Amino acid sequence: SPSTMKRQCLSTTSHKMMSFQFKTIVAIVVYVTITTYSLNHQALAVNVTAVCEQAGVLGFVCQTCLVTARCQRNTTADGGWTITTTGTCPAGKVCNAGRCVGDAACTPTTTPDFLCATTGMFPDPYDCKMYHFCPPGANVSTPATCGTDGVQQYGYNPVTTFCSNKLANNKCTSVPIPICRNLFDTGIVGGNPSLYYFCSNAITNGQLTDELYPYQYACEFGRKYNTASLDCK
Repeated sequence: SPSTMKRQCLSTTSHKMMSFQFKTIVAIVVYVTITTYSLNHQALAVNVTAVCEQAGVLGFVCQTCLVTARCQRNTTADGGWTITTTGTCPAGKVCNAGRCVGDAACTPTTTPDFLCATTGMFPDPYDCKMYHFCPPGANVSTPATCGTDGVQQYGYNPVTTFCSNKLANNKCTSVPIPICRNLFDTGIVGGNPSLYYFCSNAITNGQLTDELYPYQYACEFGRKYNTASLDCK
């Protein structure tokens, strides 16, 4: 029937668009890996002074959510800082204050730009109290922070799209997206099957870096993300 053919056409078009989107991401990342490897850790260098001055006597910091590093004062006249990588956290642990710990929450030294790939409401991947609104046609999100009821701090719930999660001791103990460990890791966001993420090279201050970041997307019309076929159905 005409209606059946229309649904099939829409389904085929949606599948092709998702496949094209994923292939585009792959192409961009491969290009970046080949041509901009010299940008490694450039984002961290931008804020190196502020980061190192708050690192304490030992100077241990988090280069990313998985990489530990140490700040050392330069002996040159400018008195600047040098950050040296010290290690990578094992599976199940993330970097916090320069140490690998079992806490699920992680706040990196530098936060990549939250870019809007699709329209929707998305949780912040590092701060459970934050969320992002991507209106139609926007390239960068409008961020917002959950408030309190006077005493209790709330976190954003990607399933209800409200600040409805009560935080124990008013602190984040988990995040809605696993820390990216591999390029192209993908999955559902925070228990909401209509939201999904792809781990790709991060864009910080307009520059591509080698840090991995979970860029988020939303399925249209209530469809659910399929991690096997990498599209919304």
